[in-house]
Amino acid sequence: MTREAKSHSFSHAHAKEFGIVAAIFIRNLAFWIEHNRANRTNFYDDRWWTYNSIKAFQKLFWYLTEKQIRGALEKLVEKGGLFTGHYHENKYDRRTWYAFADEVRFLDPDVPASDLPSGAHPSDRAGESNGPSEKMDMPKGAGGSAPTANL
Repeated sequence: MTREAKSHSFSHAHAKEFGIVAAIFIRNLAFWIEHNRANRTNFYDDRWWTYNSIKAFQKLFWYLTEKQIRGALEKLVEKGGLFTGHYHENKYDRRTWYAFADEVRFLDPDVPASDLPSGAHPSDRAGESNGPSEKMDMPKGAGGSAPTANL
């Protein structure tokens, strides 16, 4: 498939709230988070995550600059739609991980969720890592419930 044959889509409601570029990223991140949820992988701190670098996003979204990509992702974090973190075992791996603040709002309810019992912690799964001990930054006033990190 050529570049011209590929398409990227977005929700009109998300575009109105976050902007078109951010809405395109919501769709892309939802695809990968749903994929991870269906495969029961990348579940940390009670949410499903995906990761990528700004440079890798720029290759995928070749029509956007790195500045536009960074700005869209930062807007999603600032408006409370997206959390970021770092869960790589290699502390030098700087790809950022992304999770939705409200999975119900952004993910397809028809994609199967984890088989974890309600309230279970991902580290309860035998043989699976909960990621490195690096803590995520907490916004002021979050009371410890809303993870975020710098991009």
